[in-house]
Order: sequence, then C-alpha cells, then structure tokens
Amino acid sequence: MKRIYLDWGVVSYLKKDKYAKLRNLLVLNKDRLFLVYSSAHFEDLMKSKGEPQFNNDIQTLSALVDDHLLDFNKGVVWPYRATPEDFCHNYVDNSSKLSQDIDSFFSAIEAASIPGDNSIDQIRANMNVAFPIPREFRTNELFMRTLPGLPESPTVRDVIESVRQFLCDMMMNGGSYKEYRKSIHETGFKLEANAGNWEDEKAIDKISLFLKSKGINMSFNDYVKMSFHGKKITDYEFFTAAYCILDMLGFHSDKLPKASNTVRNVTTDAKHAYIAGFCDWFVTADTRLYHKAKALYRNFRVSTSVLSLDEAMLEIEEETRPFNQNYLRTFIENELNDENIVERHRKENEMDPDFVIYKFSRRFLGIFTHGIHYLNSNGSHLIQFKLAFDNYSRFLFYDEVAMIIDTITGYFGLQGISDYDSRRKKFIEGNTDVAISWRFENGFICVKNDEERHRPELYFMLN
Repeated sequence: MKRIYLDWGVVSYLKKDKYAKLRNLLVLNKDRLFLVYSSAHFEDLMKSKGEPQFNNDIQTLSALVDDHLLDFNKGVVWPYRATPEDFCHNYVDNSSKLSQDIDSFFSAIEAASIPGDNSIDQIRANMNVAFPIPREFRTNELFMRTLPGLPESPTVRDVIESVRQFLCDMMMNGGSYKEYRKSIHETGFKLEANAGNWEDEKAIDKISLFLKSKGINMSFNDYVKMSFHGKKITDYEFFTAAYCILDMLGFHSDKLPKASNTVRNVTTDAKHAYIAGFCDWFVTADTRLYHKAKALYRNFRVSTSVLSLDEAMLEIEEETRPFNQNYLRTFIENELNDENIVERHRKENEMDPDFVIYKFSRRFLGIFTHGIHYLNSNGSHLIQFKLAFDNYSRFLFYDEVAMIIDTITGYFGLQGISDYDSRRKKFIEGNTDVAISWRFENGFICVKNDEERHRPELYFMLN
C-alpha cells in the first residue's frame, strides 16, 4: 500500500496516449495504491477555467484520486473526503484581495468592529507618522524595486502601500518575479553555474557553504528561519520559505517560460512538494520541482520518494506484483536479520521479555514498516508488525484502513471468520476491541487496532 501524490503536470500527462499504460496501472490497482490531491492542484487547474478542456481535467483528476483530499485547516494538513467536483464548487481564489488598498482594508475591518472600539482610528493616525528613508538607499535598484512608487518623504502608510504594490506585482503580473530574481543574481547572490549538477542529497550543505562565502555565517536552515525573526512557524511555512529561497538562489530555478507566470507558480510547486511529504511517493513531471523536493526532503528528514514518470512506472509495477506462495517465509528470512535491527532490549526480570525492533528495507505486505520480535519466558515468540511514518503524516484515511484490512485478509483468507463485514466496518471506525485471527498448528495470527493510534497492527504468535 502506497499513498501517492501526483503533481498537476503528471495529471495532465496521463491524458496522453503515451502514458496510457501508467494511467491504467494507477486506476486498476486501487487496492494497492492510494492516490490523493490537494488545493494546490486547483491553483494550477483554475488557470484553465472556462476553457474547453477544464471539465475533462476535473474528470481525469477524479478518476485517479476519488474523494481523497489532503488540505489545510488552521495551518495543519488533514485528510478530507471531497471529490474534485465538490472542491471545485467551493474553491475560492483569495489572491485578488492583494489589490485592495489600505483604506478599503480598514473600511472592511470597521464594518465588522464593535461600537465604541476606536483602535482602527488609532492605527489610522499612526499611518501618517513620517518614515524617512536614507537617500543612499534610493540609488539601490533592488531596494527601489522592492518598494516601488515610494515618495521622497514617505509615511508609514506609504511604506505599507509600497510593500502591498510589490506583493501584488509579484503575485499578479507575469515576469515580475523573474525580473526580481534576476536583479538579486546581478548583485552576485547566486549559486555557481554548476549547481544544477549537484547531488540533491548534498545540495543544502553546499548552499550553507555558499552562504558562508558571502559572509553569512549560518546554515541554510538558520538563514531560512532568520526571515521569520524568531516567530513560531509551521512546518509548511518553513518548507515553503526554504523552497522559494532555493529557487531564488538558482538551485534548479523555475524557468517561468510563459508571460503569465508569476511567483505563484513557485509557491504552488512548493505547496505540492510539502503536501506530497505526507505521502510515500511524490510523482512529478517537472525536473526542477523534482530536484528541489528531493533536496528539501533530505534536509527535513522526510522519507517521501520523489519519482519521475519513468521511475514511477517501474516502482508501481514492482509494488503491484501479486504475493507469491513463499512470500511470508522469504520476507521473514530476508528482513528479520541483524542488519535491520534498530533497537535491542534485554529483560530486567522474569516477567520482562527480551525484544528486538526491526526496520524493514521493504514493507511487509506492502503495509508494515517495523517488526518487534518478543522472546517470552515460556519460549514462545511474538512478532508484532507496525506501520510507522517517517514523513509529515501522522494519520490514515478511512479508505486506507480498509485497504490494509483487505490486503491482510486477502493474503491469509477468510475461512472460518464470522461476521467479517461487521468487523471490517469496526476496524475502519478505529474500534480497538475487534480482532480477526487465524489459528494453525504452531500458533496463531491476529490483526487488531492499536490502543493509542487506532491503527491496524498484525501479530504472529509462535509456540
């Protein structure tokens, strides 16, 4: 079972006959592959709203992801049930609000304020305080590009309005971000021309060395954090800022070839990469996004694999192979060995069992990442198979739980199991009292939900 995130470029490519085989593999193997989407897809998709292919694009996305949505709620990503059609109906693009001037902004706040609250009047008064800008700054082209239209003797209002104009220009006007990035490069703040050939896994360390060569004695991560001035930030804010700085410095910078391209193209790609960090695989057709995502996943210790279309084809074919007759024996022989041990525990008293924790090089039944082998005092063995995340995710969709149960029962069979449909439903709901078990000559196998995480775990008891 793999949770997979496809960026919008891949979804578009899958409509082509050249990628019909990959599209069919994804659609026909939904019992082993779990595809998700996010609002970032709509930041790309809505650019073509009103055009003939728009509805076809929605249908293509829907056929892949069903109703499996990953999206934000108060800065945190959660799983939701919503089809792309549902999401499209409720999607709102708030970028146009940047064009709202300060007076309109204050008027909107005043309309919602409590009678007698004069805080807005106080803020308005402070807007007219002088904000002198040293004359030497005005000869700096980059500074003046950042604060366009600033009068000779600006006030706080003028500075804020100038910043708003800059943001609006970056977000709404094609080519503005590209020109701004070029201006920064012309000051010498750009990685070497060979940076595109760096190994992605070593890129962040090399960028830290580049910063030191420019007199900035801090790591890349510290440099990113510096722009937040000590404010507590979310993983998403940290990841997005890091992604944009990579692009700004010249590490596989987005070419932005279309006249309509803005900074939103970069931030949307960053959003794709971040939300893909809640998945096992991130499949992208964008080579520049591919390299930046790989570098940042390594930097933030996110285990998500970044795959090109060709790499995804090979991985999916391998992932969806049927389990052969000797699968169980072969897996135990190959994975429960000393090389995969990550922790040992020696018993301190007779009631305390010895146990060893394994981290598998490949998932058991395509599901479980770890195994805990207990050697009990009576000589029996218990192996507990667990799913642990080493990416941003800490949750499962209900449909993923159903997939886990179906995979386990599909492998071990349903013979002798009563009320299966009822038990399956309780598993999906997170019930920790329900269990499904199989007995054999030297022990038994059981699957039940973990008491704390309400997530299916598998147990082998061997006499």
